[in-house]
Amino acid sequence: GIVPSLAKAGASRIVLVATNVEELKHKGAFRATKEPIASVFQKATETFGPIDILIHNDEFMNTMGNINEEKPSLWWKQLTINTLGTYLVSNHFIKSLSSPETAGLIIYQAGRSELLSQKVISDVSAGYPNITTISLNPGLVDTNMLQMKNFDWDTPELVGGTVVRLTGNEAKFLDGRVISVNWDVEDLSAKKDEIIREYLLTIKLVGNFGLNQFHQGP
Repeated sequence: GIVPSLAKAGASRIVLVATNVEELKHKGAFRATKEPIASVFQKATETFGPIDILIHNDEFMNTMGNINEEKPSLWWKQLTINTLGTYLVSNHFIKSLSSPETAGLIIYQAGRSELLSQKVISDVSAGYPNITTISLNPGLVDTNMLQMKNFDWDTPELVGGTVVRLTGNEAKFLDGRVISVNWDVEDLSAKKDEIIREYLLTIKLVGNFGLNQFHQGP
């Protein structure tokens, strides 16, 4: 997965954070914690120094039913974890940088399109030119949170390898954009100029408004 791939790639320090410490006990080489987000960043920077890369891989998936079939509490939990969680970790990551000019990288993994979470990522991209933000769809990896079981699996190694590629300088042109682990990264690089010129791989909310869209005949 992500952590072994980063370790093999030579990451000097890796801090692994989770709300469920029990699931992480077998990763004895890495430190697991369930402390509040602000405390996590403070403790990490005090222990290891500045944080260069944030990989936010936390998502709650509610049942994908009609509105009248969903429990409001689960709908709200999904919004809180996926949107507020993305905002909070981004907020504290930016605050943890040693200076406003310090380069940083945020990789946000979303199993399905969460528009409000994507808005947080695009806001970081627009407001902080020193920080590269990339939204990565991890595909279908067999985990205990996956509800759709009748599809071909993507491998944890594919996700981890893609994350490693995104940490390189050659991936900076994907800032503020959405990609998937299933895509050929070499092909993306070959289309770099087109992606930038046409503003591709971005999520936009657009609409036609005003009188000029209506016929103004006699």
